[in-house]
Amino acid sequence: MLFWICLLLVLLPLMLEGRLLRAWRARIPCRVHVHGTRGKSAVVRRLAALLRARGLRVLAKTTGDAPEYILPDGSVSPVRRTGPASIREHVRILRMAAAMRADVLVVEGMALQRENVLTSEHILHATHAVITNLRPDHEETMGRGRKGVLRTLSLMIPPGKTLYCAQETGAPSLAENAAARGTACRIVSSGLSAPHQPEALARAVAGDITGKRSLLSAGDLCHTSAPCGPDPRGKAVPLPGGADGMPGFFLDLFSVNDVVSTRMLLARGREEQAPRLLRAALLSTRADRPLRTTAFMAWLIHEPFFDIIVAAGDHAPCALWYGALLARRRGLSPSIMSAGALGGRAPETLLADLARKAREKGRSGLFVAGVGNAHGYAECFRARYGGSPCS
Repeated sequence: MLFWICLLLVLLPLMLEGRLLRAWRARIPCRVHVHGTRGKSAVVRRLAALLRARGLRVLAKTTGDAPEYILPDGSVSPVRRTGPASIREHVRILRMAAAMRADVLVVEGMALQRENVLTSEHILHATHAVITNLRPDHEETMGRGRKGVLRTLSLMIPPGKTLYCAQETGAPSLAENAAARGTACRIVSSGLSAPHQPEALARAVAGDITGKRSLLSAGDLCHTSAPCGPDPRGKAVPLPGGADGMPGFFLDLFSVNDVVSTRMLLARGREEQAPRLLRAALLSTRADRPLRTTAFMAWLIHEPFFDIIVAAGDHAPCALWYGALLARRRGLSPSIMSAGALGGRAPETLLADLARKAREKGRSGLFVAGVGNAHGYAECFRARYGGSPCS
């Protein structure tokens, strides 16, 4: 008897929540679930702006370093959490959207584990799904390489609805998985990097929801009431006070967590570069992202643009060891140094050391590109030299 009482105490709340979820979803005609490796927040912001400009009542939510609600009037409110991020937030925003009588709900996916991606779709029952791209990232949870990301994100494809994805590697496989679920797939052609890719995806979804393919141009978008966020293209900014009296520039790519996207944005952020500058890659590492550390170090070891690689953060010793091992195996001789673990060498001290190396090499300036992770040593560096973060 006690067993059945305990079972009812578990099942009854679940049954009640299921009924509430169905009722809330029924009051929201369009529910858009946005996921992928890069550009999720940009798609959410742009899509919400486009739909508001067409007179729809839109509630949106972004995740990431600073999660936010984008309210129907275009204002922004922070997502307040009492603990770590949880997919239970999807339940909360469904309730909010139903209470606000929103026409459209746009939600950025936060799940990385396969079971959580699937559960997120079961909660939202999206009418439109967007997978921005399948670039390898979060390999500890999403799986190795593009195939691992493909397998994980395919679980969010809503059966019988519509999926949108960018035209890049992996899109045909996504279309095949969508077809197996009876889902229409639109492969959207665009430039591979921000802002082109998020803009094209947002315009495609907004065009289908409103029934109008001719929407605001990309140039008009930031003149709406929607916050467009930081410039996703990134720009190197002068280091305040220079580096030990030497002029320097800082390109903030810390939030760009995968190698493919980082390479694209680095190529667009080199305007100030010249052979006279010492070019340093500052790799911010995290012990809970070991595969990201190895992926970035494997790229940096072979990247000819950088003169020196600086490993920082609580996974720096492993990064240095792995970099030295790769270099030895492949007959390379890159210049690698450590910034110490978090709480070790201060950013000012690190830049002074780099400035001395620049003078030794006869360089007249310093260029630092922050890559890898937004947390840990990157937070210290940004607090002192923060410029225009690229996400």
